[in-house]
Amino acid sequence: MRIGLLCGTFDPIHLGHIDMGNYAMEHCNIDKVIVVPANNPPNKKGKKISSFVARLGMIMTATVELDGFEFSDLERKKNLSYTIDTLNAFDEEYPDDDICLIVGSDTLEKMENWKSYDEIIDKYEVITLERGVITTDISSTEVRKVIEGMNPYVFIYIAMNKVYKDE
Repeated sequence: MRIGLLCGTFDPIHLGHIDMGNYAMEHCNIDKVIVVPANNPPNKKGKKISSFVARLGMIMTATVELDGFEFSDLERKKNLSYTIDTLNAFDEEYPDDDICLIVGSDTLEKMENWKSYDEIIDKYEVITLERGVITTDISSTEVRKVIEGMNPYVFIYIAMNKVYKDE
């Protein structure tokens, strides 16, 4: 089995993220996509992000009815969330499967600055998808300002739980 990991902050998850997972399953021979929210991403130091529980709740809400999608709270207790550690943990959990990393082209440009970048490239397949070509050209920051492109269930979750009440 080929498992695609879709890792990120997901603050909030939006249809662009879902499009990436669907595209990977349809065109890159991925059997299932596991959405993995980062608990404490190093690239977001000093930036306000919603709680891990709120972001996981949005992911659960967005993916509950989608075939081929799962979610993981693997990073819930991590002090810092490094992609290489996440990939290695899934590789250990699924030793008979191929673990792949799904990223947008905007992320690929920054990857060489990541912890153990060379190990990621050598050990794992990185599936790069062009933002705006096969996915909705929108970032989570933009979604918080404009709700277009958001799963309606995630919008309801955000409203009911007042996830962005201070913004």
